[in-house]
Amino acid sequence: MATVVSRPIRKDVQSNSSVKSLPGPGIGRIRQAMEYWMSPERFLDRCAGLGDRFTLKMPGHGTWVCLSNPEDIKRVFLADSSVLQFSEVLRRLTPDEVALGPVVHLEGPSHIRWRRMMLPPMQGERLKAYELSMAAATERMLKGWSWGQSVSLQSHMQGLALDIMLDVVFGLANTERRDRVRRHVMELSSEIGSKRFLLAMVLGIARGGRWNVGFSRLRAMVVGMDEPMREELKERRQQGGAERPDVLSMLLRSKDNEGAGMSDQEILDALRTLLLAGQEATAMQLCWIAERMVRHPDVLHRLEESIAAGDDSYLDAVIKESMRVRPVLVFTARYVAQPFELDGLSVPPGMFVVPFIFNVHRRPDIYPEPLMFRPERFMEQAVDPYAWIPFGGGARKCLGGPFALFEMRVILRTMLQHARFRTTTDPDEKIVHRQIGLAPQLGARVTLDPRA
Repeated sequence: MATVVSRPIRKDVQSNSSVKSLPGPGIGRIRQAMEYWMSPERFLDRCAGLGDRFTLKMPGHGTWVCLSNPEDIKRVFLADSSVLQFSEVLRRLTPDEVALGPVVHLEGPSHIRWRRMMLPPMQGERLKAYELSMAAATERMLKGWSWGQSVSLQSHMQGLALDIMLDVVFGLANTERRDRVRRHVMELSSEIGSKRFLLAMVLGIARGGRWNVGFSRLRAMVVGMDEPMREELKERRQQGGAERPDVLSMLLRSKDNEGAGMSDQEILDALRTLLLAGQEATAMQLCWIAERMVRHPDVLHRLEESIAAGDDSYLDAVIKESMRVRPVLVFTARYVAQPFELDGLSVPPGMFVVPFIFNVHRRPDIYPEPLMFRPERFMEQAVDPYAWIPFGGGARKCLGGPFALFEMRVILRTMLQHARFRTTTDPDEKIVHRQIGLAPQLGARVTLDPRA
């Protein structure tokens, strides 16, 4: 990324400093917001090197206290939800409640209950049960590939990630029902990638998180997606919760500490959360991984050799290094509900504390030569969990993170077993916004040849 530079991290925080004394990008809040949405590379360049702590000011949302020191980030992630709230960030900065329902507003005990019921099918040994379905979906995608032609990966990865969700998470065997869900999701994916949606979201954020206008199409798509899933839930419950290998079946059998299960609405909200938050982010991250691979022949060559030898360790390192240099999300955030104390800094209520993922991933004291794409760094030593944070952290860490890592490993391994990626000397693809995430401007253009 030619225009985003790595500067030495300034460690100039004074004891008992105030938020007003922290550095900022040196431009007004309107320009900050415009650059963030319209020219993210320029925005990130301004933020590079501002130090462990700096401020941003966005229209409608006051002051953001941005953090790139892992010790500060650890304290944010471990703070009690009565002090720092994630749900309020979602309410103010994203239209997630429109698509995901009230589940995004859960805090404290209710959120812990929901998370405990959601976790079992999304991590650990359970993931291995999904591998064959994920590999088969990838092989089906490759059967229709335009070999030898330069194509954008974006639509392919979105379709593949969706098919895996429908197989592994939803377990939809009914073809008509599956097609209805798929159609509505693809329409929704197209909607959130449109300029119309981007404008509505920017205006909603500027209004302080009021999403009452501009999202009628999104609401209609959510209703359309829920209808076939309600039919599926009714059928599954009539069958008595028969055990199947998909996530939906496990959610139907899940019980909380008091023996209560999830309601149909809770399950629908959970499925939409997994689908809409997971499918899009995974597809975009796969695009970034491919965009990085084809520009680093040495990495691609070593990766092909390790896959041929049946060793996934280097593949895992490539995925993690790609998520370091090209995370889909620039930052995560918490809303300050009660005064929050960092070492030498008091943050008053009403502000945001923002672990700045992009900056912490480029700290030269943690990642020497941070702009270099060097997957080996993730094989040479363990990484501080508060210095590699593409999935956030703490009680609000993305619960689908292990699932996403496993899915990306299976997809890439299967693609490399059946195809060869041609390397390129084309310039790095520019960073652009797609919804609230970062995506390659050209959708990660690659050329694949069939492997004999």
